[in-house]
Amino acid sequence: MRRIVFIGACLWAACGALSATPAFTLYGTGFNNSGTLLITAGAIDGNFTLTVNPDSTDTNAYLVDSSAFPLGAGPWVPDNANSGWIGLASAQSSGVAGTYTYQETFDLTGLDPTTAQITGQFAADNRVEMFLNGVDTGSGVVGFAALVPFSINSGFQAGLNTISFAVVNDPGASPNPTGLRVEIDSATAQLTPEPASFGFMGLGLAAIGIVGRRLRS
Repeated sequence: MRRIVFIGACLWAACGALSATPAFTLYGTGFNNSGTLLITAGAIDGNFTLTVNPDSTDTNAYLVDSSAFPLGAGPWVPDNANSGWIGLASAQSSGVAGTYTYQETFDLTGLDPTTAQITGQFAADNRVEMFLNGVDTGSGVVGFAALVPFSINSGFQAGLNTISFAVVNDPGASPNPTGLRVEIDSATAQLTPEPASFGFMGLGLAAIGIVGRRLRS
């Protein structure tokens, strides 16, 4: 009986070290860099920057005024406790037609990038395509009246990664409203196995082998 308990303990330690799935830090839109939801219209998003801005040289992304059109009494899906619309500096987030790229950086140091996964929801005015480390994920959405689910489970790399959203503001009255809304539901990856983890696993397998030989004899 003690042999079985010993084997179980070894395998539990090894499996626990190898299969732990912690969350890494990745924020949706409308938060400061500590993860607190912004509430003041015009506050600067603490995680997303505008790497491409056809309207100006401003690289900041701002919380859109929830009381003004197109968000307040308008067609955009309302903000909630999980995310808020971000866009340009004006209350209505109005800009010229073109593609606006919003980007966030996150860190997978100490985690296995082959096991990383992100799930969430997004919307944009007028449409958006999502990229991971500069590669199109194949996830996109047209429209701003509802959030659409997305998931990413490949394309991650060790260390720093970037997730970016190319938002197209279609031609029309110039300027006209444009913005992005992203919610992150989960962001997980397994820990990178330490040498000690393989040692525990080897110990457990060795113990099984020893008991097996003794039982056969």
